[in-house]
Amino acid sequence: MSRRLSSLTSRFARTGAPLSSLVLLAGGLTAAGCGNPDGNTIVCGSNTTQVGNECRGPAAPDGGGVDTSTCTGAPVFDGVVSVSPVSPTALQISWAPSTDANADKIKYRVYASTTASGQNFAAPQKETAPGVNHVTVNGLTPANSTWYVVVHAVNECGQEDANATEKSGAAASDTTAPTFGGISEAVASPDAGGAVKVSWVPASDDLTSPAGIVYLVYASTNAANLWTTTPTLTDPGASSFTVAGLPDKAVSYTFGVRARDAAGNIDHNKISKPSNPSPDTKPPSFGGCTDASQKDASSLILKWSAPKDDVASVDQLKINAYIGTDIGKEDFSKPTVTLPASGLSGLLTAIPPLKSKTTYYIICRAVDPAGNEEKNSVEVSAATGEDITPPVFKGLGGVVSVDPTKVTLSWEEGSDDQTPTSAITYTVYYGDASTAPDFYKTPKGTVTGLGKIDVGGLLSNHAYQFAVRAKDAAGNEDGNTVVKSFTTTYGFTSIQAIFDLHCAKSGCHVIGGAAPFPLIAGASYKQIVNVPSSEVPAIVRIAPGDSSKSYLYMKITGAPAITGSVMPPSGAGVDPLSDVEKATIKKWIDDGATDK
Repeated sequence: MSRRLSSLTSRFARTGAPLSSLVLLAGGLTAAGCGNPDGNTIVCGSNTTQVGNECRGPAAPDGGGVDTSTCTGAPVFDGVVSVSPVSPTALQISWAPSTDANADKIKYRVYASTTASGQNFAAPQKETAPGVNHVTVNGLTPANSTWYVVVHAVNECGQEDANATEKSGAAASDTTAPTFGGISEAVASPDAGGAVKVSWVPASDDLTSPAGIVYLVYASTNAANLWTTTPTLTDPGASSFTVAGLPDKAVSYTFGVRARDAAGNIDHNKISKPSNPSPDTKPPSFGGCTDASQKDASSLILKWSAPKDDVASVDQLKINAYIGTDIGKEDFSKPTVTLPASGLSGLLTAIPPLKSKTTYYIICRAVDPAGNEEKNSVEVSAATGEDITPPVFKGLGGVVSVDPTKVTLSWEEGSDDQTPTSAITYTVYYGDASTAPDFYKTPKGTVTGLGKIDVGGLLSNHAYQFAVRAKDAAGNEDGNTVVKSFTTTYGFTSIQAIFDLHCAKSGCHVIGGAAPFPLIAGASYKQIVNVPSSEVPAIVRIAPGDSSKSYLYMKITGAPAITGSVMPPSGAGVDPLSDVEKATIKKWIDDGATDK
């Protein structure tokens, strides 16, 4: 979960003058205090991006010059807000963002002096990248000195404001973490779908001003690992933060917040709050598919530009494609295919497959994880190709008995030059062992994209022949002549017929008869299968799969282990079992003694 949360789009609800931070070094900008006491990394705050060890603002425009028509005067800017110690030779300088209309393009010039009002405005110590709103100045000498700082805003035309706000601060060593009560509230965001607003009472610190304190926001679906997840770093001075990108309102998250001062000292509070995100009710923004083209006889290629969503990232979005064979006649009851939006293209296939040499009209719509689907009506079209070549298929591989009236047919899946393997349909043919090869004229079942099928409704102890052929999306069927012969196993109906003829007779294996158990229809199976025999309880009457360990079979064949006479006994007024009947019972037992 931590990796997912680290990539969430986070928005910060500003109160007062929230700030964001960079470190100023001789070689460039690096993140200030990006460490974490639990050893994990951070995600940079709003309007900044982490690049390696740096938190950077938006890049300056490349080439093409500057559009001076957007510059109507110097930026609106209130100046520096706080100067806080990082070390004996470093200070963090913070300011509230410019309220200029193009604030994301505003750079800032930092002027510093060891004397009040002594700044040289012709030579700034540093000009930041656009969108940055605090820096740390390192290498100050002498150590532990006091500095007076002024910050000016500069727009893309080079126009600089002239505010005179000056703040001072003394560089000093700081090893004390802020005093902070932790998170105070986590509630479903009232302003955004799929989000939770986290709030707290601002921390205090012995050396860093409240406007210079930043906060690490933690979130997890597992409260036990909350403090080991990757936190998101807020702007300085924040008192709330909105964690977005949580599309499932049914999922409960746990949130926590820790404070970090200018020197990088972080408090270790363990306060947490649970909350479910607000429901996501807004569909993605999407312009529909941009193109459709032929791939083969049963599929088309669709292309689109990435959709955007206020909650979900593009890799969480899907594209639903709806098709029709006439202009404006798409079937919106169910998408024909659903594709990952992040791929920017996908294969339009269908079950049953698209028809060859047919023009299809398609409307693509984006849908988010919450099921919100936008309703654009942009239609693209393309025709499938022609297919006259049947699949390559080796035919039926094997036949395995399931029970006396059912078998499983299996085969190695075929391939086709235009139809994908998942769309190849296999047709089952079968008939009596004596049936001529023209049984191929009567299909007995089909399955698509699989290598096996169960065939039921067969006669027990009956000889059959089976065959399977493959058909592509265009209807071309291969002509293999592989035929497998198979005889189904004995069913219990055959056994009951023997019992009815020789055993279930008046005074014998009937209810109330002399025999210890009945063998009448409807009761016989439960009396014999896996039931200990009366005469030798250590041996069951019928042991499925092994006639040699079945006492009933021993009794009808006169095996040495029996007690008493062979069944049925002579003089009982019934005919003895024939060799064929004995063989039938043996095969039934050895085949598993099913009750089918």
